[in-house]
Amino acid sequence: MKIVSLEALIIRIPRKQRGAGRLETLLARVTTDSGLTGWGESQALAAPEVAGAIIHSILKPALKGKEFGGTGLEIETLWDAMYDQMRVSGQTGGFMLDAIAAVDIALWDLAGKIHCAPIAALISGRAAKPRLATYVNYLAGDTRAERLERARTCRAAGCRRFKIFHRAGQRELLECYDALAAICGPENIAVDAQWRLDPKTAPALGAELDRRGALWLECPFPPQDVAHHAALAAHIRTPLAIGESYRTHVEMAPFFRAGAMRIVQPDLGRCGITEALRIARAAERAGMEIVPHLAPALGPLLFATLQFAAATPNCRMVPHTPGLLETAGEYSTSPVAFRNGHYTVPTAPGLGIDLAEPEVRLVEVA
Repeated sequence: MKIVSLEALIIRIPRKQRGAGRLETLLARVTTDSGLTGWGESQALAAPEVAGAIIHSILKPALKGKEFGGTGLEIETLWDAMYDQMRVSGQTGGFMLDAIAAVDIALWDLAGKIHCAPIAALISGRAAKPRLATYVNYLAGDTRAERLERARTCRAAGCRRFKIFHRAGQRELLECYDALAAICGPENIAVDAQWRLDPKTAPALGAELDRRGALWLECPFPPQDVAHHAALAAHIRTPLAIGESYRTHVEMAPFFRAGAMRIVQPDLGRCGITEALRIARAAERAGMEIVPHLAPALGPLLFATLQFAAATPNCRMVPHTPGLLETAGEYSTSPVAFRNGHYTVPTAPGLGIDLAEPEVRLVEVA
């Protein structure tokens, strides 16, 4: 069969949480001459029009009319072909890769529908995991008390692990950590530093996290800083976790070589399934663990993350954001099952999601 259509749908949805603004995302839809359709999504939190224009003007001409039988090798070849379109112009990251990610996920969704199998089974067969453990990626609330109350609710629903953010000073961070530890235990908390740490004082924070047995320390320094990540990783026991800022295994290669992390966090909305698999293989060779990153999105990106995690041997957990799950359910006729702190991996063909197209189109703006 042939690819006859590639579309970009730019979506904006008001968020229900107070002060949360609106969700912006980019959907890609690939259609074949047989009528089969695949959906993908980009991590486009700002200016999704840019990635949408790249799909329309650059990627669509490269894919339209291509024969497609739904194999992993074909998708990898198409990923490389899309990447090559603008490599000579230096477009090897950023919006170009965000656009490729959405199309790549759509191609995998299409492949699963062609072969009547979920993506995880296409990649790893019977080795695919049926359930995935989680950590709570975000605790909503304007105050510490509100966030702790949210944690109690999540804990009562079976969630065991949580992530907190470095919002101000180290003292406040550790006070939040210890208050949350009373709910879930100190060994079940990860800290996201949001690139805020100073290399001179970071080891002291690392020592405090070591003492508490933290799950990991995420994004301590600016994404381009290999040396300080490597130095801190060698200095503390708490695993460093990085990866959401990078879109290819080439970008991450210096960090692998330096041993700058123990947990790798690819965001499929930025690298797609194909490149996420390449990153995961590099991590496995280095003895590192995969914990995917997942930002606010609609259903396709959530489902892609679950399928990827289920197919990846060195991935033992995925993020869980309650609001994201609810939003995905609103715009899908096949909501994902979440119970007792675990996702059940969808078993329908492809991503396992059926978008409620009329509802999605109501919020399409371009």
